[in-house]
Amino acid sequence: TVTADQLGALLNTCSVLIILVLGAILTARSWISIGSVAAMVMYYSVLNQIMNQAAQILKEVPAFKNLLERIEVLYSDEESTQGAVLTEFQSLEVQHLSFAYGEKTVLKNVSFSIHKGDTVCICGENGSGKSTLLKLLCGILKGYQGNVKVNGKELTEINLVEWRKLLAYAPQDPYMFGGSVRDNIRLGCLEAPEEEIDRIVKQLKMEDFVEHNSEGLSGGERQKVSIARALLKNTPVLLLDEPHSYLDRENLQWLEAYMKQSSKTIVYISHNEPMAAVAQQRVKI
Repeated sequence: TVTADQLGALLNTCSVLIILVLGAILTARSWISIGSVAAMVMYYSVLNQIMNQAAQILKEVPAFKNLLERIEVLYSDEESTQGAVLTEFQSLEVQHLSFAYGEKTVLKNVSFSIHKGDTVCICGENGSGKSTLLKLLCGILKGYQGNVKVNGKELTEINLVEWRKLLAYAPQDPYMFGGSVRDNIRLGCLEAPEEEIDRIVKQLKMEDFVEHNSEGLSGGERQKVSIARALLKNTPVLLLDEPHSYLDRENLQWLEAYMKQSSKTIVYISHNEPMAAVAQQRVKI
């Protein structure tokens, strides 16, 4: 198989040979001097270097674009690191919580409480604000009405950076960065050893595509990446947005068993009855 680099080297050699042959013919007829031939070879070499550098820059454009996307996602709208620092999770209390996108209210007067080690299922009709609720608990959305208290402290008075170190959030449709599936899973915890990534990959049966490029994954594969990231972070609080949506029965059974035996505080959205039945508490919104 001829690679692009090999083809380029062949064309470069042929071009130089053509210049030399034509130069020899023109020199023999006294139409140009030997110095002119040497100059043509030198000019071609410089032009070839410029073209190669331009091609390399074009190749790097997707990488530059990906880098800008990472910067935009991670550093836009910088948050304050002021507020109370939480070192552990004990309780979460939601009181008369309401939230609106503009003039459209999606959450209205929601109240419930969660304690350390609880498994809680958030239920409700489509569009009732279930995903919005999880984002509010993470501190991603601002401007709510009512109260969200963690360990008795209002969320607006808590250092959100430190709060998020205690929780892992698995959205239904995760953002996928460029690179392999393994690279995307590793974002859950950059310091995690490869053995831990391999263990989670095996649990979620991702071996067949973990080394594939992250582009073009199916809905089920993307959801597994989202769950794998959250598990790799290994936090005391786990938030899952409809984890059952694209999973096959085998993975669902594994996830149900995991939640039953886990000591983590798990809050998840589900309209799947077997999955909802795992919860110790159901919150209808």
